[in-house]
Amino acid sequence: MGEPRARRGHGGTALSQDGAGPKDGAEAQRSPMAGKSGGADPGPKTRTFRLPTGVEWTIFALCALLGLGAAMLVRAPGPVGDVLWRLELTTYDWRLRLRAVEPRSKDIVIVGVDNTSLQMVGSWPWPREYHAELVDALHRAGARVVMFDMLFDLPSSRGPFVNGISRDDLAFADAIKRAGNVVLICEVMLEQQGRGDFLLDANVFLKPIELLADPALGAGVALVPEDVDGVVRRVKLAFRPSVEGAAELPFVGLVSAAYALGMRPADLLACWLRGSHRDHPWMDGADFLIDYRAPPTRAYTYLPYVDVLAGQCEPDAVRDKIVLVGMFSGLEPDLKLHPVGAPVSPEQPEWWMRTKMPGVEVIANITDMLLENRAVAPAPVWCLWALPILHGLLVALLVTALRLRGGLLGTMVAGGSHWLVAAFGMIGSGVWMPVVSVWGAEMLAYIVAATLLWFLEERHTYWLRESWGKRVSPEILDLILANPGLRHVPGRRVVVSVMFVDLTGSTALSTEMEPDRIVHFLDQYLTLATEVIRAHRGTVHKFIGDGVMAVFGDPIPLPDHAQHAVDAAFDFHERMQALTRSILEGGGPELRARVGIHSGEVVAGDVGPPGMLEYTVIGETVNVAARMEALNKELGTPICVSAETYALLTDPHDLVYAGAHEVRGVPDPVPAYAKLAELKEEAAASGSPPEEPPTSAR
Repeated sequence: MGEPRARRGHGGTALSQDGAGPKDGAEAQRSPMAGKSGGADPGPKTRTFRLPTGVEWTIFALCALLGLGAAMLVRAPGPVGDVLWRLELTTYDWRLRLRAVEPRSKDIVIVGVDNTSLQMVGSWPWPREYHAELVDALHRAGARVVMFDMLFDLPSSRGPFVNGISRDDLAFADAIKRAGNVVLICEVMLEQQGRGDFLLDANVFLKPIELLADPALGAGVALVPEDVDGVVRRVKLAFRPSVEGAAELPFVGLVSAAYALGMRPADLLACWLRGSHRDHPWMDGADFLIDYRAPPTRAYTYLPYVDVLAGQCEPDAVRDKIVLVGMFSGLEPDLKLHPVGAPVSPEQPEWWMRTKMPGVEVIANITDMLLENRAVAPAPVWCLWALPILHGLLVALLVTALRLRGGLLGTMVAGGSHWLVAAFGMIGSGVWMPVVSVWGAEMLAYIVAATLLWFLEERHTYWLRESWGKRVSPEILDLILANPGLRHVPGRRVVVSVMFVDLTGSTALSTEMEPDRIVHFLDQYLTLATEVIRAHRGTVHKFIGDGVMAVFGDPIPLPDHAQHAVDAAFDFHERMQALTRSILEGGGPELRARVGIHSGEVVAGDVGPPGMLEYTVIGETVNVAARMEALNKELGTPICVSAETYALLTDPHDLVYAGAHEVRGVPDPVPAYAKLAELKEEAAASGSPPEEPPTSAR
């Protein structure tokens, strides 16, 4: 049992009647399991086991790498990257719809060739003399700039001709010259390179005929690139030809806005490149996101072409305005998919038209954006990498701190919070923050961290079952499994009752009987002791040869641990007598056992080298309990408890005071209480009454 420690004062550590701690008022530290059995203040609880530091850092590192991988995967080539990129664009559209609530500019007017105009004038293309009349009408009304979203790259074929030139073209050129504010369009061919990246092919270049281009105020490209899903979300303000030495081609909306502001197109482009552009891996150098206005169709003042031609519109409707002339019939191929979605017109409410708008209105939105110096800009490049990594680390922290369910809830909250931040960033500041890469990082991080944690917890649960399952009752085992902080328990002080059980005469048995019979009888005895201890909520700590060491009140705190221990001792004594009778009837030996109990403070925790840890209790209380068991031999009794244990009992059974006895390793005599029947028999044989306990021990 080991050498006893020096005892502090008479009778060891005296306990209060309720077992809450020493009588001197010092509070013993409680088990992390305290409170599960209804005890007093349990102290801090440990609801989950502590992950090893190396495992935590591994989870954090993996989640950070997954965040980086998610950021790269969104723009990676292949079907997965394509799907993720489409999802990112979809979330961009949702946010842009929330932002597109500001009123449109009143400085932009659209003159549309709609279905009514086509019915009245005839099929397209119309004679250019109609355009000449329109330019004159707009000039008389005081339009600031007139832009035609129509390509005049070929001479008119309508006669008569003057010196080989159609009068149709001559009339239109004279009107352009008189107005002096007409902007025409040209077109180029773009070859798509990947998702959203384009290369200008300067060999395919369509521009207005020289007769019309010379008197025009300027010309610009009307092409708006489409993303991988066919939606127009951005505009190239400058088209850089691939041919060396070729001049940049500005966007037609830039040209119109520049002349309306009294600037050169090159100067306005330089201002935007300096003030509003950000280098970004998702966009080309001259690309800008279109800040669409609401409502998305008919957002700007609209005039039918034939009404203007017939003089049926008020001059104030176009005076000092930018007038955009284009197709507005709602027929392909001039319709463009756009991110804010709405029907093109009440006459054509088909579902497939609900996310399209005429190309001239797309140009109007871009021109409006340029006039108001307003744009949607992608987040800085560092955000594309930092946000997924940070969210991956955040999920790792949530999972390791809150475990699976709490981590899942925390991950959902983190994802929702990021969506709100991204949405308000778009609404308030026009910043496009990555969403899909962040969500992907959170999802991957949770899956990996939760899987690792689940594996560790399952392994830990298996370890707990193997460690505690044979030593405690199933009910206590369930409590331990619900509090896996016992995976590794550092030393702590707890107040418990320690029991020692020992078999008498076992040495003689080992010399008189065959080994297999000895083991058989010992198994019966130890099984009985284990069953009784577990039934009374005790914990079997170890077997020492034919002896048993048990603890009541740890790891599950018991307010009445002493009563449980004494009840177990008497229950064991009765059942041991029945077992002995059964063994004797079968021709076996007579087995007798002694029980000793002492209550007090112990140090409990895992001891031993790494890989061989054993949960145990040590201290003076353990040594005194062992001496109580040995004192039975001197008294001739089966059960002996200390005065500290007796003082905590509400039902002492038939324990009586057995006097104060010298105990090896303890300087003062130790008061003891033993089973009544045996002491009465001893007193009757000696002819003297049992000794009365001292007043302090009663």
